Amino acid sequence: MSNSEIDKRYTIGDDEELLRLLSFPSCFKKNGKLATEAFSLYREKETYVSLNRLCYSSYEEAITLGGKIKVWKTKEDEFCGYAQLNAKGIRDVSLTHIRLDSKYRENFKGHAGISYICDTGKPYVNHKGSVEPEWILLLQQKLCKISKVVRTK
Repeated sequence: MSNSEIDKRYTIGDDEELLRLLSFPSCFKKNGKLATEAFSLYREKETYVSLNRLCYSSYEEAITLGGKIKVWKTKEDEFCGYAQLNAKGIRDVSLTHIRLDSKYRENFKGHAGISYICDTGKPYVNHKGSVEPEWILLLQQKLCKISKVVRTK
């Protein structure tokens, strides 16, 4: 199947660029580097980390959206920028424990998500108060390393 035949609504090509909206202070270490929390699941029963697809929205639209988000990891958090990642780079982090999916909806075309896949083949589900397993922390560390971070505040 050629790139022109792929339905981009439901398929994320390896060449796509995606943004993870970031908040401060949770997404950053004291030294200013990106923290694993940037790729954590923090809502009850959450199964994926939300991303914005640049093929459907611009940087400016993503930044505007970030400014409107009211629920972050902590009450002290506020939108501060984004991490840019390449789809192939995300997939290369793990062939078995990361899945990158389009979450396309007519009212939010640029939505995508990273799911952490358990050995059972099912996505990991966050439960309030639970600590993410070490295997997810290792994946998050790798995602931090391949991210290009842009602070807007």
